[in-house]
Amino acid sequence: MIKINLILGLLQNSVVIFSILNIDHYLEKRYKYYYLFSDLVIAFFLGIVGLIIEDAYLIVFIIGCILFGVLKKKSIYIDLVHASYILLATLIEIILFMLSGYICQLFLLMMKMNSDDRYSELLVVSTIVLSIILLLALSGLKHWKNKQILIITSEIKMLSLEKPVFYMLLTLFLAMELVLIISNIQSVTATLQVVIVLVFIIFTFLMGSQIMLSIKTYAIRQETEDKIARNQQLQDYLVNIEQQYTELRRFKHDYQNTCRWRVLPKRAISNSLRRIIRSY
Repeated sequence: MIKINLILGLLQNSVVIFSILNIDHYLEKRYKYYYLFSDLVIAFFLGIVGLIIEDAYLIVFIIGCILFGVLKKKSIYIDLVHASYILLATLIEIILFMLSGYICQLFLLMMKMNSDDRYSELLVVSTIVLSIILLLALSGLKHWKNKQILIITSEIKMLSLEKPVFYMLLTLFLAMELVLIISNIQSVTATLQVVIVLVFIIFTFLMGSQIMLSIKTYAIRQETEDKIARNQQLQDYLVNIEQQYTELRRFKHDYQNTCRWRVLPKRAISNSLRRIIRSY
């Protein structure tokens, strides 16, 4: 494990929280200028908390965000949409930051500089800078794939899949935190930790792809069922129209017969009167 001083540890934790908050604002498409000040305050406070409880500070952060959403909505129920966004933002930042750290460690090894205490400050600073660069690149990719993301988001809302998505993201987050916490407690070597995290990232990617495929499949099935239901309603409507048309024709026929029987006696009386008048 690499030991860093308190200032760099505070900076690292604060940058992670600040990045998560900005990713969340970006995903939810809501950002105001005063968010910058509040985000800095939250990041600084949780950065201090992270110095005390290390990686578990992200769990405190997630619980705080969920409770804040509950209080903001003035409801006893969790805002699943907001909670899913903050979980997704946290997972993205964890993966980007860890990936940046491993890339920087690999670069130090290639430069024949061991990532020990002598180069810990350089490693932390370079990791922070690279994570920000990767985050900006990811935001550009999100803008490029914005249409597909909007389609998936609308399908999740239309199919009422907010709860399964929330539980899936929560499970991934807790699993990731468990890996990080155990790695720190057991002093797992950097190489083994890289293997564990890479396997977890691949698993996360495959699981996310499977979830997206399931959403698309479910959407197609739901659309097919809706078409069948609409066709059945249209068929019932046409049958109803045909029945009404048959009843209308029958009524018209009966009405014409009734009118005919009413006219015939009048004609007979009129002819009788004419004969009587002529006889006189």
